[in-house]
Amino acid sequence: MTLGEKIKTLRINEKLTQMQLAKIINIHYTHIGKYENDLQIPSTDTLKKIANHFSVSVDYLLGDEDKGEIRVSFQDEELLKQFKAIEFMPENDKNVIKELINAFLVKNQIKQLVR
Repeated sequence: MTLGEKIKTLRINEKLTQMQLAKIINIHYTHIGKYENDLQIPSTDTLKKIANHFSVSVDYLLGDEDKGEIRVSFQDEELLKQFKAIEFMPENDKNVIKELINAFLVKNQIKQLVR
């Protein structure tokens, strides 16, 4: 998968338009199309911003392999250990945990909208 394909896939998975992504990383939206079509390579600074936004490494974006590795940063060490433990659970258990997390995230979003 090319750099452009990876950027496009990450953007679409997050349900962002090119314009929204451009605004987030503070560039003109036409650049996103050029990146996604492999017509232009982002600057190092822009690559870092893209990687940070999507929680992936620059190595992942530039690498030849499509490992799907995600870089994470947690202040809460206990939470990080829990997520690492979940990775080795059966798929059904992981899906239940994902549904619970999504439910709490939605609840939190609703609370913020009500405020």
